[in-house]
Amino acid sequence: MIKPIKKLSQNFVVNPIIIRDVVKSVERNGSLVEVGSGLGTLSYFLSRKVRDLKAFFEIDTRLAEISLNLIDDGIVVNSDALLHEWRFKQLVSTVPYHLTSSIIIKTARSNEIEKAVLVLQREVVDRILAKPGTSNYGRLTIIVNLLFDAEPGPSYPPSFFYPEPDVYSRMIILRRRRLYDKVMSYLEDITRKIFSEKRKRVGKVFSSKLGLNEDDIRKLGIDPMKRIYELSEIEILRVTEELL
Repeated sequence: MIKPIKKLSQNFVVNPIIIRDVVKSVERNGSLVEVGSGLGTLSYFLSRKVRDLKAFFEIDTRLAEISLNLIDDGIVVNSDALLHEWRFKQLVSTVPYHLTSSIIIKTARSNEIEKAVLVLQREVVDRILAKPGTSNYGRLTIIVNLLFDAEPGPSYPPSFFYPEPDVYSRMIILRRRRLYDKVMSYLEDITRKIFSEKRKRVGKVFSSKLGLNEDDIRKLGIDPMKRIYELSEIEILRVTEELL
């Protein structure tokens, strides 16, 4: 077994159940990119199922060489996937923990990606699925749910990976329903500002961060006495469109 590199958050999939679940969730037709091919076992089965263009990114040269030997129908790229444009219909990743936010946000901004099958820390999936007014609700929830329909999948214990992580993982499928545009770009900026004070009241935060007074807020159909983390995705979208 290849020694994992800790700074790359390498936890290799060693249980076939994850491979089965992910492969079953991708479409046979439609180009595909895998971010982080790891030991290449999942990559191999993806390459056998998907008929169209396939690319497998792996930053670790040792692992990229393994994938090159396993895969004869697809392109193996020994590079940081985040430095490339993702012009594919489908994305798959058992996401390295330290890259979770970067990969999700890049997926959101890559309009050609219609479907993403991700294996994430279970707590990240909980954040994506969170409802307004709950502790897990935040920027990630809002951005993902405005752009995608999110379908949670199975959970996986640490023993399904090597080395074993400290937390459970969970699969989630994202299906695009809105394109990333200038409204969403501005919404990213707005949520970055207001969710730094998510427990404070809307009236106070909107006044200091967005220059809106209580009358402005009420005209948008929003109660200024609400807390920031109680605002729905649609309310935040409404504010963004008004300010743009």
